[in-house]
Amino acid sequence: MENLNEDLVLRRMLGTVRASLRTNFFQAGEDEGPKPWLSIKLDPSAVPDLPLPKPMFETFVYSPRTEGVHLRGGRVARGGVRWSDRLEDFRTEVLGLMKAQDVKNAVIVPSGAKGGFVLKSPPAADLDARHAEGIACYQIFVRGLLDLADNLVEEEVVPPDRVVRRDGDDPYLVVAADKGTATFSDLANAISAEYGFWLGDAFASGGSSGYDHKRWPSPPGAPSCQSSATFVISGSMPSATSSRWSASATCPVTSSATGCCSLPT
Repeated sequence: MENLNEDLVLRRMLGTVRASLRTNFFQAGEDEGPKPWLSIKLDPSAVPDLPLPKPMFETFVYSPRTEGVHLRGGRVARGGVRWSDRLEDFRTEVLGLMKAQDVKNAVIVPSGAKGGFVLKSPPAADLDARHAEGIACYQIFVRGLLDLADNLVEEEVVPPDRVVRRDGDDPYLVVAADKGTATFSDLANAISAEYGFWLGDAFASGGSSGYDHKRWPSPPGAPSCQSSATFVISGSMPSATSSRWSASATCPVTSSATGCCSLPT
């Protein structure tokens, strides 16, 4: 190496590789070929020189069409996924939003999360084509996240296929609506069903049959339901067949299977 900058870049690259926890690189796509996107889950605390605050987990999804990142402040963390227009610094945008979400969720669920994706080659003039590309890229991003998520089957944690896990069990993942994705919840829930994910149509809040918290305020009595979200403090995940937390359950306050008042975004 001829200068210190080269040494710094290489050390940061090595630190990022060592901080990786999971990847879908070895998963098979169509016709047993490689998937057209790459997902990497990272431990931000081990990545050198990341700006603060450092989330607990970070998942980066890359493809020729889109890039996206999902930041989670804890093992149980809720927040939306947005369609970002900040191609050069979307992580900076998402990090700031995650920090704000963490504060919003403090009295309800343990921590906040936020995700964002960008279009790398958006159609310039045709709005319908741009919207269609946004949907396709959103679906790539969501699939990239679910590729690395553990599942719950008959109350047992099931790791994803062909994934070496360097972290513990991690089956909690949700993607709520946010800027640019307000009508995409049904798309995400369809992918959740495709993957057989344990949260079912509670994977993405809202949707055609869900409680729209962006439109309606939390109803009276919400705190009684919200308090149950603190289960994570005990370090145990909810049962997949629990009457409160199963995908087929309904919130006792909102009477919704997808919009429990204890889980706002």
